Amino acid sequence: MKSLKKQNNLVLTRFLRRQGRGRRKDFLTKKCEDESSEISQHKKFKVPLLQVNDRIEAELDGRFQSMQKVNEVFGYLSPKQLTTLDYKTLREKATTLENLYRDDLDKDDLLK
Repeated sequence: MKSLKKQNNLVLTRFLRRQGRGRRKDFLTKKCEDESSEISQHKKFKVPLLQVNDRIEAELDGRFQSMQKVNEVFGYLSPKQLTTLDYKTLREKATTLENLYRDDLDKDDLLK
């Protein structure tokens, strides 16, 4: 009877070991699949996000350059610039502005 119990215990132990291995393997496989799914979803989100970021950066850069051009033309008209710039520089800026708006402005009127 003892030998039969030992055999049953041995068989049961081997069976449980095999079952345990299988469960671990299933768990690890499932975990890997879940992680790869998360990575895939992360990539699906990341690629369009990077494209949007690139577009925003390009738009902001273009707008910044446009604003710099506007500042070059009209920046001298600020009260601080008008009081600190010398007459020669003011005359050059007025000439530039007058050349851009020939039909609307007269440089002599700007400097009065």
